[in-house]
Amino acid sequence: MALTLENVNEQVNSNLEAQAPTLTAEVVATADAKRAPATPADDELIRLRSENEELKRNAIAEKAATESNAYDLRLKAAIAATHQPVASLRGGQAAVSRSQAISKVGGLAFWMKLPVAERCAILGVPDSASIADKTIQKYFGSSSGSRAATELANSDPASYSRLKIVSIERGIY
Repeated sequence: MALTLENVNEQVNSNLEAQAPTLTAEVVATADAKRAPATPADDELIRLRSENEELKRNAIAEKAATESNAYDLRLKAAIAATHQPVASLRGGQAAVSRSQAISKVGGLAFWMKLPVAERCAILGVPDSASIADKTIQKYFGSSSGSRAATELANSDPASYSRLKIVSIERGIY
């Protein structure tokens, strides 16, 4: 056969077909099986997998929403706590008022010369003489525990501050 431009394409195609490997029957059968329509069991498996993925996404979204809500609540609690005066400042206020009273009378030496009842009256406890030492020692004495004083401070802060002022001026605290 002579080579002409018309039969060159035919010769090239026939040479390529001869050189190209062919698929075995087993590979062709496997590929056809994969392309075959899914069985009902396969459909059920695919449906269950997609349902499982959806449940996972919902759980993650719910957890994120819960954490966001908890964060908001913690933030609100922190903001509320920052706008409330701290209860322990009352003790500091008593110390400041005592310091100011000492400076007004001319110093600590003059302050200590005043009778205890007068010092307590200057600090805002006019009836200090009516408070027994035993009562003060129960809360602030050397053998007292902090539990009783803490309970008194929580239940009746005014009484606690009065007893503390008297105990400091009497030298019991």
